[in-house]
Amino acid sequence: MSAPARKLQEPPVRPTSVRTKPAPTPSTEPAPTKTPTRSAPSVRTTAARPRPTSPPQPRVRARRGFHLAFWVFSASVISMIVVGIVALNAMVVNTTYRMETAQQALDDLQEQQAALSIDAATLSAPSHIEEWAKSQWMVRPDPQNVVVLKVPGGGADR
Repeated sequence: MSAPARKLQEPPVRPTSVRTKPAPTPSTEPAPTKTPTRSAPSVRTTAARPRPTSPPQPRVRARRGFHLAFWVFSASVISMIVVGIVALNAMVVNTTYRMETAQQALDDLQEQQAALSIDAATLSAPSHIEEWAKSQWMVRPDPQNVVVLKVPGGGADR
């Protein structure tokens, strides 16, 4: 809308309060007739609406209470939500317990693996093997008494 049209437009009428008018009584006299006359063009724009003759009456509805079906539906939805939350919390507690148990088992296995690695390193040391061989009455052979066996059909690369 252009600026001159905004200046020409009349401000909307706002009702100050809602009042009811008494219904007009029918009269026996005929209503006066208006004769159409041409006058100067109206200052209204073509998009303007005529003023309402009376303010609209507010619709008054009787307030009704909630239906039983609404209460049943609401209670069932809330119950399902509560059961879901409780079940979810139980699953979280169970998962946490299982994770702690698995973590404890992992820690025990890591300690056992470290101890076994130390034992394997100790037992595979050449000095320890020599001591064990002596305890089993094993002796080193003389280098002249060592016999090398040759496998028939074996190549030189064997």
